[in-house]
Amino acid sequence: MEGKIGPTASSIWSKFLLSRLEYHSILSRTNDRASFLVHPLAKFRVDSNSKIQLGGLLSVGQELSPAFAAMGNCKYGITMLEGSHLSVDGDVTLYKGADLFIKKNAKVSVGQGTFFSYDTAIIATKCIGIGKGCAISWNVTIIDSNMHALNSSREAQEVTIGDNVWIGHGATVLPGVKIGDGSVIGARSVVTCDIPPKCLAVGNPARVIKENISWHL
Repeated sequence: MEGKIGPTASSIWSKFLLSRLEYHSILSRTNDRASFLVHPLAKFRVDSNSKIQLGGLLSVGQELSPAFAAMGNCKYGITMLEGSHLSVDGDVTLYKGADLFIKKNAKVSVGQGTFFSYDTAIIATKCIGIGKGCAISWNVTIIDSNMHALNSSREAQEVTIGDNVWIGHGATVLPGVKIGDGSVIGARSVVTCDIPPKCLAVGNPARVIKENISWHL
């Protein structure tokens, strides 16, 4: 059934969402290009008092390519609980299967050209910042809280991912981590501490194995 829903349906649904969010003063656009392209089957829940600041095209639930049509879980999209804030500075894509969950009063910011691939989960309890030009591969998890009390503490810790960062398949970024500009996180790595700029880090826990690297799509 999903394959029968084409660009026209996505466009109509997206325009409806835009009008409703602007009517309720949830969405603000920083330029004339700011818009949505949301697949009709993608989850899109925005609670009261939440805010979306849009500075480009936010694409949600589109297929990466026909070859990947069977990938991606059935629960994906954007969930924003009461008082949460999403800032999109430029064109950002959440492909089919990527799930962004922003809890009550939490904040997420994403920079120009960043994309999130299949079955990736970003769960913000406090604040997650992701820079421009980042490639977030499939099955990645980024969290700023342990969700449960650890040593009697539930404190969330801000996560910051710099510009032009590549996070490989199946990696996990844990609370309090800062990843510097231009760094690469290897597949299935678990990032528990800060990674400097232009470094390749791999393993569980992730450790720097190369410095002064460069990469491009």
